[in-house]
Amino acid sequence: MKISNMIFGLVVAFLIFAGITYAFFLHQKKVKDREVFTSYISKGDFNTFVNQSAMDRISARLKKKTRLDSDEQLFVDKIKAQRLYWKALMSKDFNERIVLFRRCLEINGRHPSLTPQNYQIYIDMAESYLTEKMDDMAIKYFDNAINMCPQKSKAYLSKAVYYYRNNNDKEAEKLYKKVIELNEENIEAQFWLGQLYFLQCRYPEAKFQFNKVILIDPKYSDAYVALGRVYFFGEKNYEEAKAHLNKALEIDPKNNEARDILNVFDVVKAKYENQGVVEELIVQLRTYIEANNMLAQGVEQTTPVYNRYAPDVIISYNVSPKIQMAKEYFEKCKKAISRLRTPNTDIEDMRQKFLMALDNRIEGTALFFKGYSVKRSDYTGEWERAYEKGRIGDEYVVEFISLLKLYVKNYYASNVKIQQFIDDSIKYFTEKSIGAR
Repeated sequence: MKISNMIFGLVVAFLIFAGITYAFFLHQKKVKDREVFTSYISKGDFNTFVNQSAMDRISARLKKKTRLDSDEQLFVDKIKAQRLYWKALMSKDFNERIVLFRRCLEINGRHPSLTPQNYQIYIDMAESYLTEKMDDMAIKYFDNAINMCPQKSKAYLSKAVYYYRNNNDKEAEKLYKKVIELNEENIEAQFWLGQLYFLQCRYPEAKFQFNKVILIDPKYSDAYVALGRVYFFGEKNYEEAKAHLNKALEIDPKNNEARDILNVFDVVKAKYENQGVVEELIVQLRTYIEANNMLAQGVEQTTPVYNRYAPDVIISYNVSPKIQMAKEYFEKCKKAISRLRTPNTDIEDMRQKFLMALDNRIEGTALFFKGYSVKRSDYTGEWERAYEKGRIGDEYVVEFISLLKLYVKNYYASNVKIQQFIDDSIKYFTEKSIGAR
């Protein structure tokens, strides 16, 4: 009997202990649920659940209630909006994505604490519209985000990227600068503003931007690649260009852009040097044609001065200053061509043809002057020789242009403007009279 009472007492004690323990456990769960509940509704963003089981218990309990207070309604709506938002981000269907985003906006609009989340939704909607090439709608939602939070930089940056990709450099530059004004250490804005300057051949400004990026983050390897491009194309400082590309690889051995450029560095350098010489030859060809036209006008505008007592006797000439100007243009052109360092025999052949043309033109122009100044009795055919020198000069120029056309066809096939200029130049020299024009 005593043993039975003892066992009974132990069972009762165990049950009491289990009941107290269970009650304490339930109380702790309620406390934890309340902490999760309070924490969740107090944050305006859509954070990942910190305690999924607690969230599920709270949701299940609230579903059973017929009426919810304001905090409970906020909790339910926030979960709903969050799930809609993530579903929208994962959706591959554009129309479904937009509908889900709009439902998020509607739910968030009911609660002031959720409204800030609309800023990111506007940006996501804008980028969704861009994927469908609906640019006007994209701009509208970028602007919605900017108007909602003008002190946040993300919408400005996203809109700047849109303008950059669509070649609206003026708007892109303005927006990148706005981002930097809001946050000077925004590396993305600093870097892409530099890229914008680089593409516009504003090399000093691009260099300044890329150096700012490196000051912010010395390990930003793409900035060293970009600086390498500036040194290469903007300053023709090939040693510095290669050093910065190697620095980019040292920082990030996986920087394929730096590696690819270094692999073809010497080839590109040679081609770029060739390009610079060819472009200078084209510039000086324009000068040659301009001088040719000026000489023709000078000859035409030069008039004889007759003896007032013997009207048929020419005593001198009113020589047009354009003849002297033409001679100076030819000499300037020769000086520029003589300075060129030609990297291969093809370009050197072109240069030599051009120099021979210029020598003949300069000599011919001098003969025009002599013919106008010598006495009739001392005249030895200066004008005839001047025209002959002009003819020979233009023959050399035609040979030069023929070589240039072949070179451009091989290396500048995509440059329609250069090819058109060369064709027009050939036409100019073959259709007009030989000699002074």
